[in-house]
Amino acid sequence: MQINLGLLALKECIDALKRKSSHVPFLSSTLTALLRPALEGAAFTTVVVTGSLEQRHTGETLGALRFGQVCKKIDGGEAQLDVDLASGALAALNDELHTLEKVCWCCLL
Repeated sequence: MQINLGLLALKECIDALKRKSSHVPFLSSTLTALLRPALEGAAFTTVVVTGSLEQRHTGETLGALRFGQVCKKIDGGEAQLDVDLASGALAALNDELHTLEKVCWCCLL
């Protein structure tokens, strides 16, 4: 439960950074307080998002990928993706997730 609250706080911080808000709620959780130096300033930060091809993990995988999309948009979309390494795998995973969304819509509720 605590990890979910920490991740929610992290999402709020990332949203505030993306909007270039004057206030970023870094002190909302221990996780965001610890990650503050990596999220602000001239820090070089890498976000690794993982997922699963198993149907029972569809909702969690979609949530993780959407979180990765939000992270990618920080600093005006200047985040870089190693396209050579990830494009084929991401495309295959995206196709599989679209298929699973249609088949198992109830898993996402």
